[in-house]
Amino acid sequence: MGARSTNIKTEISAIKVNQWLQSWNDVRYDIEFKSKPLPYFYLFSIPAVQLKALSGIYRRSISDGASRIDDIGIQRRHNPERSKAIREYVKYGSPYSELNKSQKNSESFNDLKMPGWLPTAIVVNIIKPNERRRKQFLRPDDAISIEEQGDSNVKIRMPKNFNDLGWTPQELRPIEVIDGQHRLWAFESDLEDNQYELPVVAFYGLDRSWQAYIFWMINIKPKRINKSLAFDLYPLLRTEKWLAEDEGISVYYETRAQELTESLWSYQKSPWYHRIDMLGDSGKKGILSQAGWIRSLIETFIKNSKGKRKEIGGLYGSNIDNNDVLPWDRVQQAAFIIFLGQKLEEKIASSRYPWAESIRSLEDEKINEEIELDHAFTSKYSLLNIDIGNRAFLGITNDIFSVKSSDLDLASWVDDENDEVINTDDEIDPDSPTEERNLDRTITSLEKHKKIIGFVDEFTTQLAKYDWRTAATPNLDPKQILLKSSFRGGPGYKSMRKDLLLHLITQPGSVGEGAKKVNSITEEFPHLEDA
Repeated sequence: MGARSTNIKTEISAIKVNQWLQSWNDVRYDIEFKSKPLPYFYLFSIPAVQLKALSGIYRRSISDGASRIDDIGIQRRHNPERSKAIREYVKYGSPYSELNKSQKNSESFNDLKMPGWLPTAIVVNIIKPNERRRKQFLRPDDAISIEEQGDSNVKIRMPKNFNDLGWTPQELRPIEVIDGQHRLWAFESDLEDNQYELPVVAFYGLDRSWQAYIFWMINIKPKRINKSLAFDLYPLLRTEKWLAEDEGISVYYETRAQELTESLWSYQKSPWYHRIDMLGDSGKKGILSQAGWIRSLIETFIKNSKGKRKEIGGLYGSNIDNNDVLPWDRVQQAAFIIFLGQKLEEKIASSRYPWAESIRSLEDEKINEEIELDHAFTSKYSLLNIDIGNRAFLGITNDIFSVKSSDLDLASWVDDENDEVINTDDEIDPDSPTEERNLDRTITSLEKHKKIIGFVDEFTTQLAKYDWRTAATPNLDPKQILLKSSFRGGPGYKSMRKDLLLHLITQPGSVGEGAKKVNSITEEFPHLEDA
């Protein structure tokens, strides 16, 4: 956004609202990200465009070379239609703002114009100087200061060099929006130059877990929006322990796993397109069930790392890099798994490894399938089409990308152009044209991330070398049969995972290094030397 002159308020009068009960002192504040908050917050009003500048709420897109990664505020998903509706309401009030274009042009309904008041407060957190959000810090010169002026009155002073709406901080912006981003996004174009003010409730130095709690209580407890969607709007909710006692966290684990499975099954370019038994009654070998996929996703990508065993959390359900949550939304999560599957199938199809050739040579696998994928990938004799093998693939993939998340800068992949219309009430429709279009574009955006796709290429190359044949594959030698027979039943999950991990540990390059790091955390081979 370019610089715009306006009457910048360098200081704002605010009221300090003391809100604390003695019983709140019994709350545990020694938990990570839940440090004891101040016993008060602030109430004030501020021009919407000024609040936008201080919090970084701007339209951005990959096409103009900008990225939304510096928007450290928790809300990341933006529904342009929702902000457009708010913008029209602000200009014309209701019901005029809801009329169609021809009705407005007729001028017959001008008497329906009303003031577009927005009396509900934007909820924000004022960040303390030198606090970090991901890899950025709030420099002292960019911080907002607060001066006490009595029991209830304070002055909120803007950053030292904040003098126009094109202001850019050295690193981090001093305000993060907890609730109300769509109202701020509404102030674009013809609304930007006015002095329309918004009421604000501002916390100071509020730890991030409390921010998640406030968002949940404002938006979810009254059942105002789809609970599964909430975990994309506010990724930190995925790791909140207190939600384990609420119905909400199971919604994310179970519903998200089902949503991802439906995307893998319904997306026409997915290697699992129509190759998941969604009803559980086909009985066809080499086709995994929806229930199996859901269980495997919950145990891998969506799992929480909190537990007695030494393990690595899920990319989509735990803190990973610098104790931050990967902010990918549902479409990105599905696109990442689909992209990995596509690349693995391509590497297997272009290979001439003995295990792959062995499967291709089987007469009963020479079938003209609906989907043209390599038989070594789709065969009933491939571990990739058996629950235990699929779980091992998902688990090792999750763990290696988790330990490499910082090196690969996974959090910097932000799908700015996702135009999914967020419906806060209805379920996701995996068969909709919008879903297909979103996945197309999101995978294209992923392919522009050189660090990630470079590692995916190396990783899938090493995965394709592994012998994915099942114990039932004809013509295996006795040693192979003995090994692969151990990949059955409950213990088979662990045996299969260990064998796949050992294979990757022995590979050169970044993948081998990542596998060794996984082993150093999980201690599956405690006496294995690095050499």
